[in-house]
Amino acid sequence: MAQLWVIAWGLLVNFNIHAATPDFTVCKSTYALCTTALCKPILGKKGFVTCNCHVKTGFSAGEKACNGVVKTKYKEEVQSRYYPVKAYLQCANDRPWAYCLDSPCFIDSDDATKALCMCSLVKRQGKFKISLDDYVVVKGQHNKPNCTEGIYSSATVEDIDKISQFLKSQPDLHPFSIQIK
Repeated sequence: MAQLWVIAWGLLVNFNIHAATPDFTVCKSTYALCTTALCKPILGKKGFVTCNCHVKTGFSAGEKACNGVVKTKYKEEVQSRYYPVKAYLQCANDRPWAYCLDSPCFIDSDDATKALCMCSLVKRQGKFKISLDDYVVVKGQHNKPNCTEGIYSSATVEDIDKISQFLKSQPDLHPFSIQIK
């Protein structure tokens, strides 16, 4: 995601925009995998949610370089990254979902396999009835794909297509053939 600074109505405004040719990186590290995460709104932080993610170690993709585990004053921090999915449910509604790629996550001090991530809350742009800005929901261990309940960590169909195309050229991490349900 690129940033664009514009002076509008006398104010300097920062817009996050998807670049036409995304710059992804693949690296090996410890990261949070939020693909199947269920998320909750954060009181007092409009536009953000917390998502319960899994801590993994291995190859992953993101728009930023890997940081691995960073020790902070209070907890260990990792970033949310992408690992290829095998299947997803395509959702074509205006329900909100969470965008977690490269988001900050704190490892649970009682269970190092879990992390709590702060992700952006997103809503479909709604330009077309069926489009590349539809979002996806991936089945996890404890959830079934569902477009009508809860807030899930997600991405658009276009985002999944772009990162999958990128991964086809990578030696260490390859996409799966994705089954769309």
